[in-house]
Amino acid sequence: MFCAAAALARHEEKKDDGALAVAGILAGLSASAKMLGVAAVGAWGLVLLYRTRRAREALIFGACAAAMVGPWLLSTWIATGDPVWPFLRLDAESGALAARYLRSNRWDFPPKPGFFLHDGPGFLLIPVLALLALTRPGKPGRVERWLWWTAPAYAVLAWRHNEGWRFFMPVWPAFALAAGRGARAAFAAGGARRWAAGALILAAASPLAADGPNNALFAVVAPRPSSAPAADRRALFEERSVDVAAFYREARGVLPPGAKVLLFRETRGYGAGFDYAWGDPVNQIRVDYRRLSSPDELLARLKALGFTHVLDHPSSHLYQEDPGYYDARTIGLMGAALMRGARSAHARAGIALYELE
Repeated sequence: MFCAAAALARHEEKKDDGALAVAGILAGLSASAKMLGVAAVGAWGLVLLYRTRRAREALIFGACAAAMVGPWLLSTWIATGDPVWPFLRLDAESGALAARYLRSNRWDFPPKPGFFLHDGPGFLLIPVLALLALTRPGKPGRVERWLWWTAPAYAVLAWRHNEGWRFFMPVWPAFALAAGRGARAAFAAGGARRWAAGALILAAASPLAADGPNNALFAVVAPRPSSAPAADRRALFEERSVDVAAFYREARGVLPPGAKVLLFRETRGYGAGFDYAWGDPVNQIRVDYRRLSSPDELLARLKALGFTHVLDHPSSHLYQEDPGYYDARTIGLMGAALMRGARSAHARAGIALYELE
């Protein structure tokens, strides 16, 4: 996204169609990686149309972006009935699936107070605004301006979804550039403003020293891992990235060729090394727990879909019982089905792999 803004800035300065095409490709790749990049593509297309009063530049940019993200949107449309699911809800099936997703993901309106600070962005937002308030930082550069053009669209999404940390993320680079302008001006002013700017920068950077998954990886990617010098570095990296990675390695040793695993109370199949599908009650509808009235019906449905195993992660801190997600009925239904028609294939504390009989 940042590189796309830089390419748009170059096009603005040089009137270079090549830079415009590169910007579209990069913006399309962003939207391919995270679907809400489509919001930036749309915002930038409208800005190009408004600034030039001609469709040509917007069409070049839009066509290059569509070439990148178009296949993904088409695939989503075929799978769900909505190319940008869950936002449009073009038919009854996509609407029903979206309704469950929206209920489980805090789509509250009007938003709760402090929604922009939910889940942590305050440690960035508050220091940045304070830096800008210390002095007059001057006008933003071209790249920063292009990033800010996306802010209204992402502010609406953050407002609607109540998760500013996630849905305002493409605008964080603009905040970073603005903070740099503010800090430079404050340091140039000297005196108390310089000290205040330094304190604000330290406050914004303080999470880097906190204990978290990313920091746990630092010792692994170092030339000589200080935390576990004798450990297999790839295995250690996987385990600190996804806490179920070690269990996945063990599961690969007991799964037969052709096994297909349903992940229940778990979605992070990164690097699993076996064929799997999500079995959560929100992001898929092939196993529709609400329409299954008994454990036998659930077992029959799983077998009809070709599943041979179920991986259940009851100790996961991410997927505990929740009325809007894994509700008590769904957890109970799966538990009864596994007791009735499956045997334990492998288990460790808090996670188990079952083979369907």
